[in-house]
Amino acid sequence: MTGIIIKESQSYDLKELVLKFIPEAIGKEFEKTTSGIFPLQNVYIRKVKILKARPRQVNGGSWRLQ
Repeated sequence: MTGIIIKESQSYDLKELVLKFIPEAIGKEFEKTTSGIFPLQNVYIRKVKILKARPRQVNGGSWRLQ
């Protein structure tokens, strides 16, 4: 499951990623992926925590973490 989250987070922006969490699209992907191992049902993402923010450029050249 962490592999799916990492793959999705690298390919989408933060806003797009949160919009993908809302309709449970990633939860459905978890259900499909784990169906061969154990049948999961009603998989939801309840909380999102940013562990490390990417640096971005602000104010014409100074760098800071958001």
